[in-house]
Amino acid sequence: MKTYREQYDELRFSPEEKQAMVENLLAAAPEARRRASHKKRVHVLIAAIIAAALCAACASGALRSASEVFANLFGSSQEQASLLEQLGTPLGVSCTQDGLTITADAILADEYTYAILYSIQREDGTSLRADGRGESVSFQEYTMQWPQQAQRTSSTLRPYDEDASDQTVQYLEVCQMDQPLQAGRMTAVFRAAMIDEVQADGTIRTVPLGDGPWELSFDFTPKASSIDLPTGQQFQVDGLDCTLTRVSLSPLSLHVEYTVDAAEVPDENAFLQALPVSLTKTDGTVSCVQKDAVSGLRSSSDGDQMQGRKDLVFSEITPMDSVKSISIGDLTVEMPQ
Repeated sequence: MKTYREQYDELRFSPEEKQAMVENLLAAAPEARRRASHKKRVHVLIAAIIAAALCAACASGALRSASEVFANLFGSSQEQASLLEQLGTPLGVSCTQDGLTITADAILADEYTYAILYSIQREDGTSLRADGRGESVSFQEYTMQWPQQAQRTSSTLRPYDEDASDQTVQYLEVCQMDQPLQAGRMTAVFRAAMIDEVQADGTIRTVPLGDGPWELSFDFTPKASSIDLPTGQQFQVDGLDCTLTRVSLSPLSLHVEYTVDAAEVPDENAFLQALPVSLTKTDGTVSCVQKDAVSGLRSSSDGDQMQGRKDLVFSEITPMDSVKSISIGDLTVEMPQ
């Protein structure tokens, strides 16, 4: 656990600013409090300084809201911003190694899915690219530890530059799990950072930025935002009978599970592609999500059936009241009234 002194110094206030804050607090303290024990007074003063400094950091924008962090990625309308605040949690957790700082800005999550945006910059504030040009930062290794022994059904880690005019680049991780997420501590570890620089002749040269590791830990509680749609209906895929066992919908993602009345299928890829999924909104527009969905198929425990799933993270936050129904193959599941 970090000491008060370590937490205080990480706020990066200058020595003069720190001293001024101490003097102001001492001047404002009542005479009775000054007669308290030296140890107790120091603890109270330091706690007050940290609280004041944290407030100043929040006010200056050091810790950004979830809606601000994810607006360019998942939508910036007033309704979307409200949903991002409900589903998101600001983090502001940083680690500096080899002169490179990685910060977990915020996490966005429902029961099965999470998205984390990381910011990457040099500690001294200079450009990541030696010539001011480049493609993207990448890492030789990235791992994430979760609170439970869950398996990822899909995971992507992609570069993203929120503001091309500053010296910071971002990385977005989107991950979907095979079972509901649980509250607890998450730990992300990055190793061997590098950047692709564009040379004058148009070729790309990979330049190491540091070995790391950069380890960021934070507590996480998934937000209960999903609704379960009616299940038990039967439908067919490639001539095989299937039964819908779960449809979980949130403003962030769609999660579908079903059983197949067969011990195996001749061509798994063809079977999975033969099951289209689409979302119909209340204004009549239809979004086909087949090409973006992640599909899977595995044998059941008794071996007589197969269990299938489709998972999708929406390209933008989708208000639940704007969805009329979900279509899975030739089956339409209406939203509950």
